[in-house]
Amino acid sequence: MVDICGDSGSAKTELMMNVVANYLTFYEDDAKIAYFDNDVKLDVTRLGVLLESRLSSSSSSSSRRTDSNRTVTDLLRRVIVFRCRNQIEFMASLFSLDARIQSGEIKLVMIDSWTAFLWDSVANRSTSTSIGSQMCSWFRTYVQKYQLIVFGTTSSSRKLYLKFWNRIRSCRLHLRRVKTDAILSSRLLA
Repeated sequence: MVDICGDSGSAKTELMMNVVANYLTFYEDDAKIAYFDNDVKLDVTRLGVLLESRLSSSSSSSSRRTDSNRTVTDLLRRVIVFRCRNQIEFMASLFSLDARIQSGEIKLVMIDSWTAFLWDSVANRSTSTSIGSQMCSWFRTYVQKYQLIVFGTTSSSRKLYLKFWNRIRSCRLHLRRVKTDAILSSRLLA
C-alpha cells in the first residue's frame, strides 16, 4: 500500500494516472482497476493520451499503431471509476468490490484522495474510530490474502491524517510542487 502525499498542485493525480497507464499497458492480464476519484480530478482524456503514448512507444509494428485508438478504448474500459460524495458512499463502494477482488477481476485499487472525506471523520469522532478499524481490517485482509495493490493520495497541507491509513501503508512518496520559472532558469544556465 503506497501513500502519495503532497500539497495541492504537486501532481499526485498525474502520478496516479501514470501508475494506471503503466499497469494497463504493461501488465499482461485483463484485470481491472478500481479508481476512487474522490476529489473529482481524474481526467480521462489525459489518461487516454498517456495510454496512447505508451502504446506508441512500446509497439514496433505500424499496424498496431493504426489500431491504437481501439486499444486505448479497450484499456480504458478496464478502469472502473467511482465518484463518491461522502465517507459512507466511499466505504460502501469499496466493500462492494469483495467478490471482484477475490476472483482476481480487480487487482489494483487507486484512491484519490483519502483526505477528501477527512472532515466527515472529524465531525463524527464517535464513529470514525470504528470506521478506521473496519477499513484497516479490510485492507489488511485483501492486501495479504489476495495480493491487492493499493495506491492512495493524501494532502500534506492537512494536519489531521487518517490514523488507520498511517498504520497500514507500506510506503509514502512525498511530492512537492516545484516552481516552473526556477526550472526554466536552471535549464537556461546549463
